[in-house]
Amino acid sequence: MATDPVTGLNKPVYPNAKFPDEIDPSDRPTIYALTAKGKCLEPVFKDGECIAFSKDAEFQPGDYVGICLVPDAVQLDEPPSRVKRLRSIMPGITFPFQAAPSSELMPLVELEQHNPPRVLRVPADRILSMHKVIGTAKTMGDGTARLVSLEPERLDRLEYVLIDRVQL
Repeated sequence: MATDPVTGLNKPVYPNAKFPDEIDPSDRPTIYALTAKGKCLEPVFKDGECIAFSKDAEFQPGDYVGICLVPDAVQLDEPPSRVKRLRSIMPGITFPFQAAPSSELMPLVELEQHNPPRVLRVPADRILSMHKVIGTAKTMGDGTARLVSLEPERLDRLEYVLIDRVQL
């Protein structure tokens, strides 16, 4: 564990022995891209498609988001990062989530996938980060990508993005 310089909280760190290739969300650029792996969001996103994310864009129910789970909470058969559609979230929640010491309740974040249709309820303290999907990108073959589709207000802020892999 390392101390987050902004919040002063202890946070799990990627890469680690269990996930040596995972990039810590705090080390990703503000706008980045990951290559999708899987078919659970087809036909919206396809296996092998490059998806662009923004760390500072606000997300709301109905948006597609990339989540990265806390390393200690990742089960053996699941990936640490994934893309899902945000179904519901308690207003004002931030990640990594820290419950009040006196609280006995843990908020749930509801996510959904299309293929097969399924709703996932994830305890907020299992999520290390959540970043909004802002479009798709085309890989350039040199570790960068060029944006293909994006929210109009972000067009002036992106030329290249980091490439990695994420589970759909």
